[in-house]
Amino acid sequence: MAGLDKITLKLDGIGHALADTNLGVPPYQRSYAWGQKNILELFSDISTAMTRKDSEYFLGSIVVTKGTDPRAAVVDGQQRLATTSALLAAIRDYFFAVKDTGRVESIETTYLLNRDLRTQEIVAKMQLNETDNDFFQKRILSRPDDPARKIQVSRESHERIEEAATIAAKFVKELAGRTKTPGDYLIDWIEYLTAKVKVIWVEVPDESNAFTIFETLNDRGLDLAVSDLLKNYLFHLSGDRIKETQQRWIAMTGILEAADTESLLVTYIRHVWASKYGLIRERDLYDSIKNQVTNRQAAIDVAVELGTTRSATARS
Repeated sequence: MAGLDKITLKLDGIGHALADTNLGVPPYQRSYAWGQKNILELFSDISTAMTRKDSEYFLGSIVVTKGTDPRAAVVDGQQRLATTSALLAAIRDYFFAVKDTGRVESIETTYLLNRDLRTQEIVAKMQLNETDNDFFQKRILSRPDDPARKIQVSRESHERIEEAATIAAKFVKELAGRTKTPGDYLIDWIEYLTAKVKVIWVEVPDESNAFTIFETLNDRGLDLAVSDLLKNYLFHLSGDRIKETQQRWIAMTGILEAADTESLLVTYIRHVWASKYGLIRERDLYDSIKNQVTNRQAAIDVAVELGTTRSATARS
């Protein structure tokens, strides 16, 4: 594990971060989870900050790892990044509708898509996990006239991405209706997202350090799902065997995420844990596991048991 002195922190605009960095959500991260309340709250808060002419709007911390992979792996922050991408794509769609081709291409190449220099393949700047990525690319990032955009919803997380796209499109339409110069106003929004909607960008050299930072941020009061806390804790304890634990976690969620709900995953883990240690309430699950699992081998053993029990359940 690389030293903590290798961690870099900077204050950056979330739009600039999307423009400047190719990002990917690892397969062990949960799927897109924001609902209407989260999305509207983000858009409304930014709108209020702009109306008040606030010099900055702070959006919290985003944690990524940047190893040998050309894409930075998003450990914490995918909901904000993906939702901001959806808003930028909706603004792109407005300019597409009014046939402003120049601004369509400018928004795409700056914030949404890259063209690989060698292969000339168009690739997304922001990629979600394996469950969501294809739907996200086709529904959010493709242009309105692309037939791929009519992709069918097949998971609950896809429904949430669809909802995010619908909310963003409606919100952009409302923004355009507020002024006699909608194009200029939407560009104001892009510039505000790029430079004024600030995040603390935390870049760490490896995943072990990333999970240390993640744990510290949670201690400062982040509102995280129970499964995220449990996953992070097991990954952190696994040390140089983190890949093994990650694969076990992915195997466990492979079938369970067919239902695609946080509650099902937590219920499953709670039942497995209760089979060894007795009945336990959901709100006590994280503390119970943290108290019992205190070293690398114990973390790996729990991950193996969760994966093995999941397989046995699937076969029964």
